[in-house]
Amino acid sequence: MNIMKAVSSELNSASSVTKPKGKISYEDFLAWCDEDTWAEWVDGDIIMVSPASTRHQLISLFLASLLGPYVGSRNLGQVLTAPFQMKLDKTRSGREPDLLYIASAHLNRLKDTYLDGPADMVIEIISK
Repeated sequence: MNIMKAVSSELNSASSVTKPKGKISYEDFLAWCDEDTWAEWVDGDIIMVSPASTRHQLISLFLASLLGPYVGSRNLGQVLTAPFQMKLDKTRSGREPDLLYIASAHLNRLKDTYLDGPADMVIEIISK
């Protein structure tokens, strides 16, 4: 099976995940949402997200391949790509930007499965 068929199969099975009813806490969202589930948390509600297109993924890969080595070679912090949650208390949301840059001074906010607070730079790739 080629890689695109394998990815497509995984995405199709992930989209069949049953989401909890009603509002839930961010902690419950993290416990429910695994790395194969495409979802975001907004003020207690779960928002299911569509899989990205090939063009979207190629742009993301290109940007990560530029930013990652630059940031790493200069010890400027960390660059992460989706899927990775960024929890924002002010807007009560857990979003999954396409790319996140966290400066060295803010790496203490980096948790195992999410960033606790805003990234220093977020890149969101938009589609038609």
